[in-house]
Amino acid sequence: MPKPFLELVAKNLQTLHPHGFEDVCIVLPSRRASLFLKRTLAALSPDPVISPLIVVIDELTSDLSGLFSTDTLTLQFQLYSSYVKVYGSEAESFENFIKWSSRLLQDYNEIDRYMVDAKAIFENVTDAKALERWGVEGDTPEMIEAYIRFWKKLHPIYLDFQQELFKSKRAYQGLMYREAATKVQSENALEHWCKKKGCSSIYFVGFNALNTAEQVILKSGLESGLAHVWFDADPYYLDDPAQEAGMFMRQYRQWRSFDGVEFPFVVDRLRAEPRKIEIIGVPKQIGMAKTLSGVLSDMKADIADRDVADHMALVLADEGLLMPVLNSIPSEFEEVNVTMGLPLRELNLANSVEIILEAHERALRLQKEEGRSFQIYHKDLERLLLQPFYQFHLGEVNAHAVLDKMRKYNAPFLGVKKLSEWMPNTSLLDLLKEQSPAEIILALSVALAEYHDNADVLPEDLEAAQHLYRVSLRLLELFEEHALETDMTTTLHLYRQLLKDESLDFFGEPLNGLQVMGVLETRLLSFDNLIMTSVNEDVLPAGRSENSFIPYDIKRFFGLPTHKEKDAIYAYHFYRLLSGTKRVVLLYNTESDGFNAGEASRFIEQIRHEFINFSNTEIVERVYSTHVSKDQLATSFQLERGSYLDEAFQKRAEKGIAPSHLKLWVENPVDFYHKVILGQGDVEEVEEVLGDRSMGNVIHKVLEDFYRQFIGGRPSDQDYKNILSRLPELLYATYKEEAGRDLEVEGRNNLVGHAMVQMTRNFLVEERKRAAAYEATGRDWMIRGVEVDMRHQLEVPGLAFPVLVKGFADRLDTLDGVWEVIDYKTGSAKATELNVVEIDEVANNPEKAKALQLMTYAWLVDKSQSDVQAVSAGIFGMRKNKDGLMVLSVGRDKRSEINSADLQTFEEVLTSLLYDIFHNEGVIAPNEEEFVEES
Repeated sequence: MPKPFLELVAKNLQTLHPHGFEDVCIVLPSRRASLFLKRTLAALSPDPVISPLIVVIDELTSDLSGLFSTDTLTLQFQLYSSYVKVYGSEAESFENFIKWSSRLLQDYNEIDRYMVDAKAIFENVTDAKALERWGVEGDTPEMIEAYIRFWKKLHPIYLDFQQELFKSKRAYQGLMYREAATKVQSENALEHWCKKKGCSSIYFVGFNALNTAEQVILKSGLESGLAHVWFDADPYYLDDPAQEAGMFMRQYRQWRSFDGVEFPFVVDRLRAEPRKIEIIGVPKQIGMAKTLSGVLSDMKADIADRDVADHMALVLADEGLLMPVLNSIPSEFEEVNVTMGLPLRELNLANSVEIILEAHERALRLQKEEGRSFQIYHKDLERLLLQPFYQFHLGEVNAHAVLDKMRKYNAPFLGVKKLSEWMPNTSLLDLLKEQSPAEIILALSVALAEYHDNADVLPEDLEAAQHLYRVSLRLLELFEEHALETDMTTTLHLYRQLLKDESLDFFGEPLNGLQVMGVLETRLLSFDNLIMTSVNEDVLPAGRSENSFIPYDIKRFFGLPTHKEKDAIYAYHFYRLLSGTKRVVLLYNTESDGFNAGEASRFIEQIRHEFINFSNTEIVERVYSTHVSKDQLATSFQLERGSYLDEAFQKRAEKGIAPSHLKLWVENPVDFYHKVILGQGDVEEVEEVLGDRSMGNVIHKVLEDFYRQFIGGRPSDQDYKNILSRLPELLYATYKEEAGRDLEVEGRNNLVGHAMVQMTRNFLVEERKRAAAYEATGRDWMIRGVEVDMRHQLEVPGLAFPVLVKGFADRLDTLDGVWEVIDYKTGSAKATELNVVEIDEVANNPEKAKALQLMTYAWLVDKSQSDVQAVSAGIFGMRKNKDGLMVLSVGRDKRSEINSADLQTFEEVLTSLLYDIFHNEGVIAPNEEEFVEES
């Protein structure tokens, strides 16, 4: 069986340099491979030997050029300085510039990597853009001139940018490569470098997609006889012009140095070596991570006691899957080596810092756009208070207590003055007050340092705090160095960009354990057993994303890479990695949850159609699904009763059951037990727009205050006229009294506020008409009470304790001796819901749940008042107040008066209902509902 590529390289080096490697230099495309190459060389040497000098291509170009690579953000600040210098007073603000500068920087980088004539390409771009605007309707000559001027300025900006970078010896990758290649051509820089390093031979090993600058360097070494170039290739894709994986190497065969010379190490592995390929479709990324656990265990069992590091690798085509994957690795893998860093943006502490910046950005933006004072959005505060970082800075103040106060205060935006009442003398307040972007970044750096030095800091936050501290200081340094301070929106953008460039390295022994790596880190490496995740189209290969100002046709003309070349790079990495394996498991996402998601990669399709013809290859396919049956749905949940509920039952019986509780029981027994018996109610949320809860409270309070003054009598027409004239004032004043703040009258709240006024006005108008009709016909109408607290303890046979039934009647009236209980609803009711033929149907028909409420109120009136002969109960729906008072009707004759016989019957129904609720045998199940499966 052919040897792995690195082993072939090591053996060849040993043959060519039998006396040692002191004068040998090896250049590799990645640092990762150097460790494995050194180990392979050591394993082949019976005696200790001095290792050859091994460098990666970036190190070589840095040495050759005399320039040092710098981070993207530093480059963007410098690029802005050059842009301002060229554009002068017409230059855009940094805030606008940063929106498109990364695209320009990428174009400069590609132009230099491929050593393109910058002046010529930008002239072509300018001409192309001018043609695009030709004859565009609505464009004025001034607009066209400004548009063309932008494209004409790109080359002068490029020249100044390069000049300033040369002064500081800083560079982006392309500039470093271009300068290195230029010096190799003009100054024999490669020979001088080798002489300086003591190297008589230099080997370029394992390269594939070389940019023009790299080609210049390699060709120069080959032509001088100093260098050797060894490619890792398979004739399956090298000799077939239809295979994109061999596109670049077929070009290199045309080099003069390879004329008539075959590439060494071209080994037919893909068609000759035995190999099993398993293609597994799994729904969703999280399903992929879970499936991975079983695949890893199975593969580990096949390896037995052999070194996992030599025989097994897990490759993530989508590196965003790293954390779910790490959490899915089985315990039998004692050692795991993660070659990729964990992006800083994935860490909870980085998210915590981002939240405070987002809070400030939102507060300052709304301050500018809406003219409001500096206030923090309630959802930003909720997110803050749930983070360990901010809980540390709260000190002794309990975060959940502050959250409770926020929800009760019910304000969508909160000022620092109010917050200081809830969390006085806490360092968190220093992060929430209004300040400039530089000041908040400085305050955050101090807060991060304090958090890092805290003895109780979470282990994963310790390293993250150091990195974030450095990120904060770096941002401040750039502000100071370039005498520039951005607005908060741009500062947030810059912070996120810095997070993209920063990652935490995992500690471990790189040559031991399961190797977890990204696709690019697999270069030169071979593993017998390979698992690759996310083998989907638009992931492997990546989708088209032309982040460039340069049109496609101009790129092709000048030899710049397009999506075609990028696809070929991924194809090479995929097939090269496949060629060294005995068993491969390819996992892809079957779910269509995005553009082209759920589509297996074209590489899987190629395996299905081409590898099936290889006698050495066994292909196995499986697709996993996650069908959910009806009995798995949450609606099928059942709660087992038992003595463990006795204490909760008794507490609730003592506290009392209200009509609304009974309504909930009939509608959803399971929900009733969670919310009423077990106290697991929904968390009360802050209403950003005035909602039914707050609106109902305000309306109820205004009506309560109005009718309370007439208890024992009734309001006159003038009384109604008076309240109607003052209604908006009363409602808004009541809201302020209840909430402790004014109602915001901006945006949707303004509309809802008007709706609240109109709703209440319509109700009072209808009541005024009803009162006038009573007056005209001589009816005896009297207000008997408002917000009347009614309670009665009921003995229930079969239960060891009585049950308190209680309720607050919004209003009690009498009309011609009949008691009326009136329930205000901010919602509405249908007449069919309030029509009861047989009284016992209120206990088992969810559609009669509102009737159950009203019957309970009527029964409580009978129990709490001494002179009751008959009762009526009705709902006044505020949203449909044209319907007036909708009264409960009983019996086939639809009587509105509930008599003593009806009430006695209802008491029996109620007693049975309470027994059903509070007995502790059997199960609590949801109401049966018709379930129709979609075809």
